[in-house]
Amino acid sequence: AAATPALPWRPQATRSALLAAAATVSSNPFIPQLLVDQLLAGYETAAEQASALTDYYNQMEEKGLEQHGGNIARADINGLFKEILANPQAFGLTNTVGMACPPGVSASACSSAMPGFNASQDYLFADHLHPGPQVHTIIAQYIQSIIAAPVQATYLNQSVQSMAQGSRTTLDSRYQQLRQGENPVGSLGMFGGYSGGDQRYVNNEAAGNGEHNNLTVGVDDQRT
Repeated sequence: AAATPALPWRPQATRSALLAAAATVSSNPFIPQLLVDQLLAGYETAAEQASALTDYYNQMEEKGLEQHGGNIARADINGLFKEILANPQAFGLTNTVGMACPPGVSASACSSAMPGFNASQDYLFADHLHPGPQVHTIIAQYIQSIIAAPVQATYLNQSVQSMAQGSRTTLDSRYQQLRQGENPVGSLGMFGGYSGGDQRYVNNEAAGNGEHNNLTVGVDDQRT
């Protein structure tokens, strides 16, 4: 099948592939065209029904999970596939219509060394049903991101907490200075402090670092 760099290319690539296959049935140009029109009409109907059933199943699954309570995050693989179909190049794919394995060969029995294997493009599907290894990697990364996201989100406030701690340290230092020697009554005093650093966080699935720079400037007035 021809490359499908974006969703609008899929219908034309599908039609071209079907025309090439139907041309082997008859030399009469009208017969392949008639066959393709019938096949495409049936395909579009089946695709719409399959999409509706998938959405319905996912909705029922979410409702069922909600009844058990708890914090359950469902991996929306169907939504991920829609993103891939809309922009396959962003996921490193060039074809979302064809398949890499020879026709009739299951992905479980297929290898790149097999005669008839198509390595000319990066396919969404390995066979007529199963995604290829590259797409399985994308799915695994997506699921891993769901699991790791809550932990990684907790690190977002680490730099803010470090900045707040730096400001408190500056204020504590100023209070200690005033305890040791008060300023003259009616006088104004200025103080400031800087803190900064790079903190690294490592915790199983989550890793990162936080950089912070904090400047605290203040004025105090000695009243008594």
